[in-house]
Amino acid sequence: MSSKSLFNTTLIKKDLKILSPILYINIIYLIFSYPFRYTQAIIQLKNTAFNFYSFENLKSSEIFIVGSFFSALIAFLCAIILFANEKNKKTIEILSVAPFSRKQIYINKIIAGLLVSIVPMIIIYMITYFIISTEPLLSSVLELQYFRFCMYVCVLISLVVFSYFIMVSMLFGSVISTFICGSIFAFLPLGFFLLLGELVDIPEKLIDFSAKFTPMMAQVFSIIYSDTNIWSLLIYSIIFLLAGYFLFEMYKMEKNSEFLTFKWTEPVFKIGVFLCSAVLGANIMKVMLYDISRFETMNEILGFIVGGVLGYFIPKAIISRNKVA
Repeated sequence: MSSKSLFNTTLIKKDLKILSPILYINIIYLIFSYPFRYTQAIIQLKNTAFNFYSFENLKSSEIFIVGSFFSALIAFLCAIILFANEKNKKTIEILSVAPFSRKQIYINKIIAGLLVSIVPMIIIYMITYFIISTEPLLSSVLELQYFRFCMYVCVLISLVVFSYFIMVSMLFGSVISTFICGSIFAFLPLGFFLLLGELVDIPEKLIDFSAKFTPMMAQVFSIIYSDTNIWSLLIYSIIFLLAGYFLFEMYKMEKNSEFLTFKWTEPVFKIGVFLCSAVLGANIMKVMLYDISRFETMNEILGFIVGGVLGYFIPKAIISRNKVA
């Protein structure tokens, strides 16, 4: 190992070079979405050309909804490129034989990802907040507390998405499988119970309970409820990052080309796909055959069988096809 320090400028520079197009896009978007937008509003106010419609647009939460979605997309791309894509291209395999520890590789990738996805957002938000708070004309019509809350939420949502897809990248061997499976898992277990609820009566308490452990719903709840709950997102981020690190330390580099990185995830994946496919098939058949056959139970059973068969053979075929000889 070249150094005992966890921070390595060589590794960070390498990853920043890979992420540089995303960094530029992120900075340009943030500048035009926040400081530029509010500076224009100040100019209009001073020129008495500021109309009611423009003012309502500035106060609208849609600005932050679109902003949080874009920032989450940037965080997702950073995680996918730094981990899933590098595993896919076997770049991490090359780094592992260089004088770097796995801990160094992992931590410096996290730092590079944060520098591209989170740090520019924090800086731009702070500049925008300074612009608003120091201009009496604008601060008198905008709620600074609400603006701060939206900033916290956008930053933490990006952090959760970034850390979540890092963890998922450690479980799957390609960019496509990471994207598809990671997106599906983001809505589980709530998604499964909602699908099952279309076939049988599911207690409301069970659905609410499952929502608390669903990554995407944890974010939604934090936005809907008071600002004291947004810190749960930070806890989620820490858990995902720690899980990602332990998985990164465990996985074998020669398994990069396999669909699943770890042998012990196969039964979990197969059972999960089987159950979800069977329940989804039952719901689809229930709708498709409703006008043909009024026997809803028979339609559901047929759909469950068809979906179950597909859910049994498809994951087996995918895993076997991607097995490293």
